[in-house]
Amino acid sequence: MSLLGVFLAFNEGLELGILVVLTVFYFFLYTTDPEKILFKKEVND
Repeated sequence: MSLLGVFLAFNEGLELGILVVLTVFYFFLYTTDPEKILFKKEVND
């Protein structure tokens, strides 16, 4: 494999990883109550 091929494969994997993280993050946001999280943060401060 050429260096470019390795780079493209790594970049593809990186983008896939970011997509998975974003999907989980948005799923977490939609399944939890944002107001509760904000309220907890304000109370902790």
